Amino acid sequence: MARIRSLKPELWLSPQVMNLSHSARLMFVGLITQADDDGRGLADVRRLKAAIFPGDDITTQQVSAWLAECKDQALAALYDAGDGDVKRIYTSQRRDPRHGVGRTC
Repeated sequence: MARIRSLKPELWLSPQVMNLSHSARLMFVGLITQADDDGRGLADVRRLKAAIFPGDDITTQQVSAWLAECKDQALAALYDAGDGDVKRIYTSQRRDPRHGVGRTC
């Protein structure tokens, strides 16, 4: 379930994030907002497009490419969750229960 998330300012200075294209950076932040408290969520590009880029004239192929950029930078991992073709996403931002805020990269 999508949750309100806080991002640390140093997120933008992470070498992994700086290696992403502009749109892939937006995609990564969107993935964080769509992830559950364990950093997981569905990686269905149609759903991600609707949730992160609802009013934008982009294609699911573009969303898939930006997701691949996040994966290539080790900011997300795609894996089979055992329920058919559905993949899940794992972002490097996790909730830190000691502070109630997210950790990044």
